[in-house]
Amino acid sequence: MYIECRHIFSSGNKCHSPSLRDKHYCYFHANLHQLVKPGSKTGELGLRLPALEDRRSIQIALTQVLEELAAGGGGGAAGGRGGGGGEC
Repeated sequence: MYIECRHIFSSGNKCHSPSLRDKHYCYFHANLHQLVKPGSKTGELGLRLPALEDRRSIQIALTQVLEELAAGGGGGAAGGRGGGGGEC
């Protein structure tokens, strides 16, 4: 018998991998939760995106990015010019 990882996917399903010794998460999710601790910095657009580990989390991340771009938060290299080429 072993203790299972406590990570819950965005779909609501639980990770069934064995957790690391004296830890709450499996190897992959222990590293993931280390990267996204509360209060950690967000990206350039100020978004906190989910880990891209299943279809639902990819859809959530894509929706967040598109909503931010539609709201005019598309700084970056392209700068809202639709491609990022040279000046016209």
